[in-house]
Amino acid sequence: MAEISAGHEAFVKEVKELYQWDYVERVYSENADAYFFPPQLRGFNLDWCTHGALEFIEENRHPPFLLYFPLNIPHGSSGTGTHRFSRDGRLGTPAGILDEIPGVLPDIEDVHKQITAAGGNPRQTDSLTMVDHALGAIDKKLRETGNFENTIFVYLSDHQLVAKNTPHEGARVPCVIRWPERIKKQCRTDALCANIDLVPTLAQIVGAVIPNGTAINGESFAPLLFGDLRFRG
Repeated sequence: MAEISAGHEAFVKEVKELYQWDYVERVYSENADAYFFPPQLRGFNLDWCTHGALEFIEENRHPPFLLYFPLNIPHGSSGTGTHRFSRDGRLGTPAGILDEIPGVLPDIEDVHKQITAAGGNPRQTDSLTMVDHALGAIDKKLRETGNFENTIFVYLSDHQLVAKNTPHEGARVPCVIRWPERIKKQCRTDALCANIDLVPTLAQIVGAVIPNGTAINGESFAPLLFGDLRFRG
């Protein structure tokens, strides 16, 4: 495990230097089921990553801050959490084996009961339900630190379950943006927007100046967030 931990530390250092980020933690260098991980580490540890996100928010409770929280689940056709949320699966990380489960998410048995009580199929939706709990933990932490009202919360997927390699429906994904202090509640639109539009949108909102010569392929949809439903993308 010493080699695993050393490799993870080297990867974190490389990411910091490459992207000039001042904070990098709880990251995976490859998909969690990559062949070079030992069997006990082949799973995305949502507990570990969520715990890291909560620590980051606590340490940066005085804004501004940016938290990028990308998830590897659900991924592929193995959406069930049977292995991923077993005790062993929740202890394995790309940095090594944890001494204990962080304790920020519920037990998988309780999640299965929750889904069954709602009339769902646990084997189909337990990973998504765990993601809901992870986002709920982040939501709670934002409230505890007094940052809920003035935090822009963006939730979206990179593509659908099928059609990853085709523009037919594969690019039609859920996107939810919440900013209690500025964005009107329960506003829906079918305007054409994409993830490449996020950088210019957020830059415009916070008043950041994008350096000259920077290649930006997207366009800001900030007017849409502030109620201009005439915006069509």
